[in-house]
Formats: sequence, C-alpha cells, structure tokens
Amino acid sequence: MGRRGAVPAATGRAALAGCVVSVLLALAWTWPALGRGQLLYRDFVQVPDPVLGPSVLGAVGQAPRAVPLDAVTALLAPVVPSGVQQQVMLVASLALAGCGLAVLLRRHGTAACVIAAAVAVWSPYAAQRLLVGQPPTLLGWAMVPWLVAAVRLDGSPRRRILAVLVAALPAALTPFGGLLALAVVVVTALTTRHRPGRHRREWSALAGLGVAWCLPWVVAGLLGASAAGETSGARAFAVRADGVQGVLD
Repeated sequence: MGRRGAVPAATGRAALAGCVVSVLLALAWTWPALGRGQLLYRDFVQVPDPVLGPSVLGAVGQAPRAVPLDAVTALLAPVVPSGVQQQVMLVASLALAGCGLAVLLRRHGTAACVIAAAVAVWSPYAAQRLLVGQPPTLLGWAMVPWLVAAVRLDGSPRRRILAVLVAALPAALTPFGGLLALAVVVVTALTTRHRPGRHRREWSALAGLGVAWCLPWVVAGLLGASAAGETSGARAFAVRADGVQGVLD
C-alpha cells in the first residue's frame, strides 16, 4: 500500500516541479510587457473597449484570422479588461506548453519534467512567435501536450471527450490553433485505438467535436464577401531583377 501511494505522489511532485519552472521562465521572459494598458506590438494589438460587431465575427470580407478570438475578447471585456486578457494570454502561451509536457512526462522523473518544460518555454519557435506578436498562435501550440494527455486519459469515453473539449478551447481561438488541435486529436486517437475501452464511436465523436470548434472561422470564411485583389499591387511588389547583374545572378 505504501509503495502504491508513493508512486502517484512522486509523479505529482515531478509534474509540479516542471510547472513551477514553466511559470517562472514564462514570467522571466514576459515581465517587461506586464503592467497597465494594452499591448501594441506587431500582430498583438488590442483596443481598450472592443465592440462585438460584424468585424470581430469575420463578416466584413476580411480573412478570419482572429475568429473567434476577437469575439471572445469583446464578450469578456466588460468583466476582464482587454489589456489584462492580453497579458494572461502572453504568459499562458508559454507556461501552458511547459506544464503540459511536464504532465505528460511525470512518470519519467523530476529531471525529465523540468528539462522538457524549460526547453518548451525557452524554445526558438516560441521566441519567433513572440517576436512577430503572435501569442494567440503560440497558445494553440501550447495546448498540444494537453490534448495528447486528454485523448490518452483513462476512464470513460465521456470523460475523455470532456477533457479534449476543455483542452481544445484555448487552441480553437484561432484558425491555426483549431486545425492544429483537430490534427493532434485525430492522430493521437488513431495511435491509441487498440487500448481497452476505445470504440469507433468515440473516434467519430472526437472528430466531430474537432470540426465543431473550427466552425466559427470556417463559416466566416465561406460567408464573408472576399474583396478582389488589386493587380497593380501585385505588380508593384513582384520579384524582378535589378539591371543586368540581377539577370545574370
């Protein structure tokens, strides 16, 4: 009995150590951006009082890059200021990645959890996404280990489906995150199909759930009136040789 009780305690401590490292590294990386007001950095821009209208729903003809993120931000703004939402997303997009890996690797010891968490948070991909101002995209990436853990969860199919839904909601705030979450869930479900208690109906339910969380931006993209591109703009930015030397190169 004592031995069995010690194993869950050890795995819990390992996961906790990885999560602590993840949060500390995320705060160390993002602390200059934390404070009052809104962040205005490249793609990561927000207004003080977002309005829930056709533009945030992707119904004005533009590509639905931030659907349903903008709508969720506008809905939460009366309770949670948009600037606070930005800062929470900024830190969470890094911390959740490391915590998720620590949870996945908790049976491999504290060292594995801490190293994996540090590598996830302090990674070239995370740095690249932050430099171009894309924490929402990074948030979808951060939920990958949580989605894998949710699909591999023991217990009833209903429990797994609910866990997948909870893990997918942050990722589904953007089209990239929604597609990534759908792909991760489908691939993980296929690799675990031979486990006891896994049925084909569960796979269908997970795939249908993935399609459902992608519907906001899919519908916006199909129903939105796309504006035609300007040929003059394409000519202005076309790649061309600068003189004879460019042709020879």
